[in-house]
Amino acid sequence: MYVIDSAVRANRPHQAIDAFEGFEWDPVLPPQGKEIAIAAAAKAYHILGRHDEEIDALDRLGSGPLQENVRLWETKQELAALAAAGRIDELDLRIEDVLVLPEVAPYPRARVIVSAAVELREHGHRRAATRLAGRALEVIHESKPQERRHVGFADCCFDAMYLVGHAEEARALAYESTRDWSDSLERARVIGIAAARAGHDSAAREQMLALVQLDRPLRYGQGDYLRARIAALIGQREEALHLLRRAIVNGFWDYTELRSCPDLESLRDHAEYQRLIEPKG
Repeated sequence: MYVIDSAVRANRPHQAIDAFEGFEWDPVLPPQGKEIAIAAAAKAYHILGRHDEEIDALDRLGSGPLQENVRLWETKQELAALAAAGRIDELDLRIEDVLVLPEVAPYPRARVIVSAAVELREHGHRRAATRLAGRALEVIHESKPQERRHVGFADCCFDAMYLVGHAEEARALAYESTRDWSDSLERARVIGIAAARAGHDSAAREQMLALVQLDRPLRYGQGDYLRARIAALIGQREEALHLLRRAIVNGFWDYTELRSCPDLESLRDHAEYQRLIEPKG
């Protein structure tokens, strides 16, 4: 089961699927192992654009009892698959199911909806993406104050505002809402991305530097990846590609994120970017 997950992390989706389809499920294995294997296989199918098979795999995950956070992750992944496949009518129906789910970190309901909007945008359905991001903002505005304290909730709010074209408002809100945050990493990350999205290049560069100077190092290439996103947004494509290469060398493994992140859109037509995300096996 961990072979499947490791193959996805190494950008070898074909290898992951071969292992998944040939895996003999042992009923004595703990359910968490099966969840890991199915979740990894779903990511592999997503990377290869085989979204019907991705949804079939997720159906297998949903056939048994799941913790609420796993259920929300499964729903998030299913909506992303529907969005990537352009099955917008089905997606809209599933959104209604999302709205009755409980709020569970790290996947609040609004994050599930925003993730689907990102996939729609990446696959050319920009009008539908904007509409869905607007729906996420409605969910955010209807949420309870205690539900908004989680960092992931703030992230999906800023992302939704960006997707509907309110980058400047998101930047102002990011500065205001992070003023009292004690975590310098999270503050530099949120402000840096928000400033870059709004075209405030100087402020974005300041936060890139702040990410380098952090006392607490980021694992798995996350620091390089965050700086790559900012660099891509402010037009520093070669620097962004350099940082992406470093991120991968240092352990960054989320290739589905690399393919869909709207902050990296300026790199999509670059040969080096395409080489970085090309499946290795």
